[in-house]
Amino acid sequence: MRKRLFVLIVLASFGVATVASAQEITVAGTVTLKKTPELATFEMSVDGKGKSGDIAQSEMLKNLTGVQGAIKLLGLTVYTTGYRITEDVEIQYDEKTGRQRRVVNGFIARTGYHIRVDDLAKLPRALTLSNLSGVSRVTSLAFDLRDRGAAEREARAAAVQDALANAEAVAKGAGGKDFKVLKIQQNGVTFRDPFQDINLPMDSIRSGGRGILDNEGFGGVVGGMAATLAGQLNFADTILIPAEMEVTASVVMAVEIK
Repeated sequence: MRKRLFVLIVLASFGVATVASAQEITVAGTVTLKKTPELATFEMSVDGKGKSGDIAQSEMLKNLTGVQGAIKLLGLTVYTTGYRITEDVEIQYDEKTGRQRRVVNGFIARTGYHIRVDDLAKLPRALTLSNLSGVSRVTSLAFDLRDRGAAEREARAAAVQDALANAEAVAKGAGGKDFKVLKIQQNGVTFRDPFQDINLPMDSIRSGGRGILDNEGFGGVVGGMAATLAGQLNFADTILIPAEMEVTASVVMAVEIK
């Protein structure tokens, strides 16, 4: 009986010693990097209207001639996001009956585009595309980085260093001399563009200059376009001041204090 009791005391002492000499803790590391935007994107729609779908499409294609020409001259990257022909509907209020009625005036043909501006110096002139005939919508202006992967890796590495610094502080605070990393878990990296939630209404964009088209209608597109590209539109460049983008990364680290 005495031998068994002695063994139990030794084992218990060994267990207590083990807990006292090695404590496992979990620490986190989070870092937010500031990055200067390198490119911009926005969405744009080009319309054509007519009494029939064919006429509406023909008018849209005519408008696209000027728009695509300006895009090419500016050297912008573009791809189509959608195409559709819908009824041109107007809701009218009938004062006699006090009811609303749906009136079809014709058809609208619309093509959507995603525009990418790789040189931010071209952005004010790129936004003057809104003044071309047929452009009905310019929205969703956002800024971005060319290499998100590199920014993610940089942020993750910084988050690991932050976690290590936190682990060292905890280890010293607990009276330990060193620590050993047991496990690291990386969380998602988020990008935040403070400007991306702001849409630019057509009137706001057009207020920056006197417009591309002159009083001669479609025939003035070429001349107006040349003036815009030559910087004669006097678009208020100071309207667009992109803020720095934020790249946030976090990790969770399990360490053993020695």
